[in-house]
Amino acid sequence: MQIVCRKDGEKKSFILDKEDIVIGRRDKASTSDLQLDTDSSISRRHLRVLLLDGETFVEDLGSSWGTKVNGQAIQSRTRVTPEDEIRIGDTLISITPPPSGGTIWLRLESHDDTVTFSDQEMPDNLVVRSELPPGETMARIERDTVQMSKKQLAVLFELPQHFAGEPTTESLANLILNRALQIIPAAERGAVLVRDQARNNQFAVVASRPEKTPPVSRTLVKRCVANKVGFIWTSDQELDPTASMASLNLETGLYAPLIWLDQIVGVVCVDSKSGKTAFSQDDLSFLMTVANYAGAAISNLMLRKDLEQSLAMSQRLLASVSKHGETRAKTGNP
Repeated sequence: MQIVCRKDGEKKSFILDKEDIVIGRRDKASTSDLQLDTDSSISRRHLRVLLLDGETFVEDLGSSWGTKVNGQAIQSRTRVTPEDEIRIGDTLISITPPPSGGTIWLRLESHDDTVTFSDQEMPDNLVVRSELPPGETMARIERDTVQMSKKQLAVLFELPQHFAGEPTTESLANLILNRALQIIPAAERGAVLVRDQARNNQFAVVASRPEKTPPVSRTLVKRCVANKVGFIWTSDQELDPTASMASLNLETGLYAPLIWLDQIVGVVCVDSKSGKTAFSQDDLSFLMTVANYAGAAISNLMLRKDLEQSLAMSQRLLASVSKHGETRAKTGNP
């Protein structure tokens, strides 16, 4: 389950793969599963969180200052939902359990530090469903579809932080491509294309490896945009390969759309010359998750650029009107 703790404007998110969790204050004598070190008003063993028959319950463990749910002190085991606000000491807590069906949800948030996992924290074949809060993009990975490695999960956790620090579409696109080539073992080349509003919404290559000869099939880009879904492509799927496919020696590749609010803002693709079975569904699912985050980040950059241009235009217009008014006042013209 996921437990989010908030205190003094600081938010920390914890993922614990247990159905019975004790939350308390960090202390040498504490035996709590989740120990918080920023709130001295929390007892060493303060609160128990239980998952029972698909529902979440909290129980105060005789703490000094008690536990409140939505402002009301609790005296016994109390059922809670992700929307309920739980207070222990000066810390607010929200709890999101894994949904039924054995799927684990991870809320991927920006963190100050790079996220790392120990063997105890992250099993080798942990399978996840990832979700972002409203206002950001959301990507879902079903348990039966993909099993992500710890390295891939670490990259996903880091993406929001890294994306937020990129000032241009080009730098963001290069970051997206670098991460894809780094994490997908068979990926040898790749490219990121972004919709260019100034050119009738055509898709322009803004990042590629190698840089001088982008390994991009426009036919496959159009297919990805039209269907709004990622796919694995192999050369034996084409009865009549295009000239670009032949010239680039394309054997197999992954194509994923960058989507934000149901709008395609770009496409990311990687390919391999290692053989038609180089990529797996796991690779595709990982790339699609990265693409979902990238779509939101690129859209935010585009929106910010549009706002800056509108503001600059408004300032020029106001300056022109002001200058014209001053000229009329000096000349006495109406």
